[in-house]
Order: sequence, then structure tokens, then C-alpha cells
Amino acid sequence: MTTTTTKTYHVGVIERAIAYYTVEAEDARSAAENWQDGEFHDRDDEALESEGPCNVRVKQPNGTWLTLPPAEWEAEPPTAAPTMLDALEAFIEADKLAEECGEWKWENLENAFTLARAAIIDATGETPSSGNRTLTIEVRGGSVQEVSNVPPGWDYEIIDHDNAE
Repeated sequence: MTTTTTKTYHVGVIERAIAYYTVEAEDARSAAENWQDGEFHDRDDEALESEGPCNVRVKQPNGTWLTLPPAEWEAEPPTAAPTMLDALEAFIEADKLAEECGEWKWENLENAFTLARAAIIDATGETPSSGNRTLTIEVRGGSVQEVSNVPPGWDYEIIDHDNAE
């Protein structure tokens, strides 16, 4: 059987006013995440707007309380660094291919955009908005011979400035 050492924490929580809970936990982050499992200790009279943990103090061997920095108890933000790096590398590769071909092609960019969307999901936990998916093709001094490599789910609109009728 494994024995886990716990410490005693006071977690300040904003519930219209700051309330303090005594929480037994392995670390400050666990205490902040599970403050509602603790024993109510005290409440300030000052009314506040937001809710949730606002400070964490750990009980010292001499009975005093040490206030911990937020980095020790706030939830860790999600990291998108690895997937963002993959996306940036894919865009660099697409740029090299465009230079070789003399033009940008959707098939060279598709992987980069897919990786970029994955990085956004990793960073925010949300799927990025598709937004406006219409390519605008403007014609001046000539005509469009062909529109190709339009990404799936996209439309295009041709604005012919030469025939402004």
C-alpha cells in the first residue's frame, strides 16, 4: 500500500465575498482544484464580482500560514507549442514548394492549414471558426482563364472590373 503525504492548505475562494476553506491535499494545485471538498473556515464581508480560487496558503510546521504564488496553484494553461511548431514547419515547406513551382497550390498548403487548426484546438480547446470561405477573384486588364485548386467547402466570386456593368 502506498501512503501519500498531504499538507493542510487554506484556499481563498471568491463566492460574492472571499471565503476560506481548509483543504487536505497533496499539493497546492490539487487544493485549489478541490477547494469545495474542504471545510469552511471563514468569510470576508467584502463583496466581489468574480468567483473561484483567489489565493492559497499552506500551513507551516510552526502553525503559521505561507501564501503561495499563483504559479503553484493556478491550473496549468494548455500548451500548443508542439502542434504549432508542426504547422509552422508545414507552412515553410509549402513556401519552398511554391517557390519551386512558381505558384501557390492548395495541395501544398492543405497539410499546413490542417496542422494550424489542430494547434488552435490544442491551445483553446475549441475548433476555429470557418469564417468566410469565399475566394474573391478580381479581374483587371484581362480575363480569368480558369480557377483551380479551390479548397473543399469553399466558393469563389469573380469581380470583373473590366466589364463594370
